[in-house]
Amino acid sequence: MAVVIAPVALHDEKDTMKTGLILEDIADMQRWHESVLQEVFPGIVCHKASSVAAALALVELHTFDLGLIDLGLPDVSGVAVIRALRQKRPDTLSIVVTIFDDNEHLSPALKAGAQGYLMKDQTREQEVLLLISKGLTLPRVATLLESSRNTTAGYAKAIYRKLNISSCAEAVIEAGRYGLLD
Repeated sequence: MAVVIAPVALHDEKDTMKTGLILEDIADMQRWHESVLQEVFPGIVCHKASSVAAALALVELHTFDLGLIDLGLPDVSGVAVIRALRQKRPDTLSIVVTIFDDNEHLSPALKAGAQGYLMKDQTREQEVLLLISKGLTLPRVATLLESSRNTTAGYAKAIYRKLNISSCAEAVIEAGRYGLLD
């Protein structure tokens, strides 16, 4: 994860973070976020959702001190949850957790009420690049990584954009260049 970019000092909140919302569609990431929150905020109760619809239902039922909100989800953008938290639970500290590092994705989240963001580790992009370069389809990659097709497609788009490529053949070349095919 990258550093939190937020005007809030989390260490001052340590004693008040009792409940957390984790909106993440990748099961491994969801578990990892929960373990980190429990380490940083001992005793925190985490409510987890893998879709915006499930997260919005939780917002109706619970009060949260902290929300870790993914943007690239299968149903709609996590911005809807940030907006709901801002309206219904204005004291919730909303932090975006995303692979996207561009204004197109981050600006709407910050305008909706997110107080900061974390960048997801790029190792998942490397895994996707490796599997694509081996000729696997995106649906197969998603299954292997226990990720949604939309999330996997998001990783692939990010890879293609960052590497300035537009085909699987170019992905093979770039994977070789980065030593992923050894």
